[in-house]
Amino acid sequence: MLFRSTSKLQEPSATAPAPTAAPTSKLQNPAPAAATPAPAPAKTFEGFIQHIRQSRPFLATSMEHLHAEKLPTAAENRLQLVCIPAEAFYREQLQNKQNLEPLLQFVREYFSATTQIRIDVAAEGSALATKETIAARKEREAREHEERSREAAANDPIIREAKSLFGGVLSPIEVVPADGERGGNAR
Repeated sequence: MLFRSTSKLQEPSATAPAPTAAPTSKLQNPAPAAATPAPAPAKTFEGFIQHIRQSRPFLATSMEHLHAEKLPTAAENRLQLVCIPAEAFYREQLQNKQNLEPLLQFVREYFSATTQIRIDVAAEGSALATKETIAARKEREAREHEERSREAAANDPIIREAKSLFGGVLSPIEVVPADGERGGNAR
């Protein structure tokens, strides 16, 4: 229960009695309810790749070129991956003993299950063969970001004004990543 005073607040004086705390009741301070644990987040292929990336970035990058057709479940302990025919190299790379053993360990850690891993090559023209991989999506998003950045620079009011004042032409625009690193051997 809250109390609100409609009178004006006054500075406490030396002769005024000390304020007393309002009585509390169980209604004001109910006992905290037992905390129910939040459900565990769903295990995803992207989450699995991020788990791998923490200690084996090269392996995670190879995994980004695959699709997860089936993730391990309580009913079926099998991770089924598919690669597009043009990137069958990644299948061979991941099936190499050097990579397969750590991959099995990552599956045990992330999915909490001992699992079989199967990596297939999608049939030409199948839905999985035309579906965008994580690696392809990242590449597309980077290209789109670069194009938007170039357009923004070319259409910047200050640049447009400078071009009209000096009759200049805009040379090719190089987009520098946020971390300031340039590609290639620039610098």
